[in-house]
Amino acid sequence: PWVCGGATLLRAGLAAAALMKEEYFQRRGFGFSEGLRAMKESVRSSIDYGLKNDTIRFILFLGLAQSFATPAVDVQWQPYLSQFSEEKMMLGLVWAGISLSVVSGAGLSQRFLRRFSGERTALVVSQILIGVGMLLSALFSFFPLILTFLFIHELARGLFSPTKDAYLNSNIPSKERATLLSFESIFLHFGMAAGLLVSGFVGQYANIPSAWTISGAILVGATVFLASRRKQAKVFNAVRL
Repeated sequence: PWVCGGATLLRAGLAAAALMKEEYFQRRGFGFSEGLRAMKESVRSSIDYGLKNDTIRFILFLGLAQSFATPAVDVQWQPYLSQFSEEKMMLGLVWAGISLSVVSGAGLSQRFLRRFSGERTALVVSQILIGVGMLLSALFSFFPLILTFLFIHELARGLFSPTKDAYLNSNIPSKERATLLSFESIFLHFGMAAGLLVSGFVGQYANIPSAWTISGAILVGATVFLASRRKQAKVFNAVRL
């Protein structure tokens, strides 16, 4: 599978290099010192705008919670599920189910969004579903139930991603978009690195279900906390006005 996948990506890359044209692109020199200055300016601008803007800050910390919690499932589902079958084909079928769940969630995201009063509520609900799916996957030992809740977890991640992207882009000024999206990526990678370390430690010295339970509980708790803090802030601002 690795050879086939690598060969497919190589062919796709060569085809893209030959067929894609970017006439608008202008090459320019960019040295090491200029790169450091650009990074410094990007971070400063992102902090000035992103962390001081309530909407952007809400999305950043919502994404940070998810990026911390979900690596537990991403890297541990194979060793966890391998105990139920020695057939490697089973892991391929589960991965196909995971992929279909994510795609289904993305396809249902608009319909899901219409059921709520706004994108923020949809984001909070979908993220809580992500955490609940992790928790329930870890609490059962019956393989079909584990798979069911794992797929619900992945479907909720499919719901969350396009909704978050649409909400974030609609609240970012055009001139700040590239900078803030880069800052969001850095933010999420820090959360992911921490999540990998914590879930790996728990999985090694306790067990994988414990790692999923802790990560899922942190995700649900952090999401509820962020949603309640935002609601309290809106009430406070309304009273003050």
